[in-house]
Amino acid sequence: MRMKPPKETTAGRISQARLTRLTRQNEKREIEVQRLRGEVGPIETFKQIVLKANAVVKLQVLAVPIRESPALGLTPEQIAALNRALTDSLNDLAFNDELKLQPDVCPTCGKKTREEVAL
Repeated sequence: MRMKPPKETTAGRISQARLTRLTRQNEKREIEVQRLRGEVGPIETFKQIVLKANAVVKLQVLAVPIRESPALGLTPEQIAALNRALTDSLNDLAFNDELKLQPDVCPTCGKKTREEVAL
C-alpha cells in the first residue's frame, strides 16, 4: 500500500525549519565541544604551520640536485632540467592540479591504484 506524501502545510514547513535549526545547533555545539577538548583549533594558525612546513620541504627537495650533482656528475643543463621537473611536481602537489594528479593512478609507476568494479 503506497502512502501519499504529506501536503505542504505551514505547520510542516515550520517543523522542517525547526528541525534544520536544531540540527545546525547540534553541529555547532559538537564543534565547540571538540574545540574545548583541543581536537580542533584556529584554522589560520594551522594553515601557517602547514605552509611553513611545506616551504621547508620544498627547499630541501629543491636543494637535492645542487647537493648531489658533483657525486652524480650532472651537467648544469641536467641540474636545471631536474630542478624544473622537481618544481613542477612540487607545484602540482601544492596546488592540487587535478589535471596532473589523479587519485586513482600511482604517481610513481602510473598503474591504477583502484580497480574498476563491474556491476
